[in-house]
Amino acid sequence: MNEKLTIRDLTHIGVFLVIYYVLIGLMSMTFVLLGMGATDPFLAWLCFGGAPFMTGVVAGPVVMLLMTKVQKAWGFFIFGMLSPLALWATGHTWIVPAISVFFVGLAEFILRKGHFKSLKAMTLAYACFNIWAMTPFFAVLWIQFMQTRMVEKMGKNLVMTIFTFPHMLGIVGVAFVGGLIGAFLGRKMIKKHFHKAGIV
Repeated sequence: MNEKLTIRDLTHIGVFLVIYYVLIGLMSMTFVLLGMGATDPFLAWLCFGGAPFMTGVVAGPVVMLLMTKVQKAWGFFIFGMLSPLALWATGHTWIVPAISVFFVGLAEFILRKGHFKSLKAMTLAYACFNIWAMTPFFAVLWIQFMQTRMVEKMGKNLVMTIFTFPHMLGIVGVAFVGGLIGAFLGRKMIKKHFHKAGIV
């Protein structure tokens, strides 16, 4: 745990980050566009919740594999924060990295507690980490111009129904569950790598 990150570690982080970023982009765009086109509030909420849920499921094997490759302090934190920062750099508000740092930091803390070798810690860490994927929705909840933009695209009724604090908490729960499913899926798909990395 006291070892420093190497060029090899940073290379792994970069490669896995590209794959992860493509996956979250595909999942987010697909489900958010479906949600914006829905007319029923519940169906729209399901679509918006589906974005972080499916991100967690689909990206689970990728992130779990990264955890077997980079088992050093700050490695996961660097990986985890680059996507929120990239969204901020490409037009999202500061809320995305500001909230994400909590969930990414929590995941890093859990991994350290498991000494980067605990499968249970990795599973819980990934589920917590996956919550960051829904942080752009909080921007709509808290920032007026983002809310106005969504009202123009979806209508006031849908926006005022979906983007409320209780409904956002529901999506947090959905994102967590999606992360758990993705972690278990990853565990099954890359069982050999866990064994080689000495993870129990």
